[in-house]
Amino acid sequence: MSLSQIGDWLYNVALIVFVLERTGSGAWVAAAGIVRLLPYVVFGTIGGLIADRWPRRRTMIQSDLIRAAVMFALAAVAAGDGTPSAAIVLAGIATTFSVAYSPCVNAAIPRIVGEDDLSIVNTLSATATNLSYALGPALGGVLLILGSPTAAFAVNGVTFLISAGLTFAIRADLGPDRPANVPVTAAVAGPSPDVFEGLRALTSSAFVIALVVTQVATNVLYGMETVLYALTSTQRLGMGVEGLGFLYAAIGAGGIAAAGLAHRLSRRSEAALVLAVAAVLCGLPMATIALVSEPSIALAVLLVEGAAMIVVDVLVVTSLQRLLGAEVLGRAFGTLDALIVAGILLGSVLAPILVTTVGLQAALLIGGAIMVVAGCGVLLQSKAIDRSIEARAEPLRVRVAPLRRLAIFRGASRATLEHVAEVMREEPVEAGAVVVRQGDVPDDLFVVLDGTLEVSASTPDGERPVAELGPGDYFGEIGLLRRVPRVATVRTTTPCRLYRIPGQEFLEIVSRGAVRSRTLTRAAQSRLAALPLDEAASATKDG
Repeated sequence: MSLSQIGDWLYNVALIVFVLERTGSGAWVAAAGIVRLLPYVVFGTIGGLIADRWPRRRTMIQSDLIRAAVMFALAAVAAGDGTPSAAIVLAGIATTFSVAYSPCVNAAIPRIVGEDDLSIVNTLSATATNLSYALGPALGGVLLILGSPTAAFAVNGVTFLISAGLTFAIRADLGPDRPANVPVTAAVAGPSPDVFEGLRALTSSAFVIALVVTQVATNVLYGMETVLYALTSTQRLGMGVEGLGFLYAAIGAGGIAAAGLAHRLSRRSEAALVLAVAAVLCGLPMATIALVSEPSIALAVLLVEGAAMIVVDVLVVTSLQRLLGAEVLGRAFGTLDALIVAGILLGSVLAPILVTTVGLQAALLIGGAIMVVAGCGVLLQSKAIDRSIEARAEPLRVRVAPLRRLAIFRGASRATLEHVAEVMREEPVEAGAVVVRQGDVPDDLFVVLDGTLEVSASTPDGERPVAELGPGDYFGEIGLLRRVPRVATVRTTTPCRLYRIPGQEFLEIVSRGAVRSRTLTRAAQSRLAALPLDEAASATKDG
């Protein structure tokens, strides 16, 4: 992914320079940015749906191959007498076939790494993105100095081919588990609960909304930068059009330098305060550039912007992966991508309007002020947001603790365990009560909090005890997994407290691969072995 991102930034700079050289117009540069990014807004939610329904590995490879072909076509346009409009159309096509890529990546990460590793993996991913900011634009600047945008487009095409090859080499199952059963045409044709599930997830709490708003605001800033920094490089800093690549490279270098800090800050409890400060620091550099004309100062303050950007990125992605259910992650990130790009487009449209009406310097000051205002808005609400997080997290933490100790949920992400904790209910049961009866239709899974229970099975000679259960044990999974009637009777021997987990929710978690199926299989086989032969054979045959 990081390799194709380097090529993308190289291509981004080359496209801006190509359009600027052929037209000399900031409005044309803005138009290029709008057409290149508009497909994210139009198709972003569908890209998320694809990430939750279609094999992610195959989707990523197909996306890379198609984008490689488009890049080579762009190189041909730049090498000949192609028009800027032709290049802009091809850029829009490339984006259309990339809308599912990022949701696939973000939804696959929690599947292949443990909960404790999420923030560090997201930090590494964000660092790779910032490395692409640093190397891509800088390489673009070098290629533009040595030649023309043609080489930059061609190199980007090669990076997509290499990325496809590396993705093909991945042997892990990136999901999703359930087969594709929602046609893309159906999603495009009209509203669907599946399509809008991502939006509902992104508005599920005050903190999630704060995360989304701040992330979108940083991308409004980026959209303004694509126009304002190109003009700043040529009109204020005297660096020429090639200097744009080095301004972006400074942002990337700042992100790389702050990678470790981003990881540590993402694990702090004062998440809203960290988010607010990082947002303010994203905007101050642009306002500073409005007041200076020395390239070295501009590059230095952009290092700060890059550092703040990586903190925002890691905090947003890690928090969403932890807070949202695994079954909607692809759609949530697809919707977030659409909102992010809408922010970029807004910034791209706003920038030339501001330059025309109030001038470049004032436009830079206004752009920086947008992020400062966004950060202050989060800061004013930080205590309330942190209280809401704690209010949500503490009850779940208490309910998640016994689940985390169960072998059946070993390796499950915190998001999965919190989902289980939200849907299960606590039930007090008196001594001598039958909780499940042999032969009944299976409905739910049970976890023992307090007390003891006896497991027994019917034989020709009467009912025979086969096991005892206590705190931390669970029961009821065999009938659910094998879709057979209950294979034993479980009754309390002392007063008990149980967690009842809806059977359908449990089966959906299993089908998504959110728990280890081998652990389930071994545990079920061990328990079946303790049953009378007739019952064990019947369950094995039916399962």
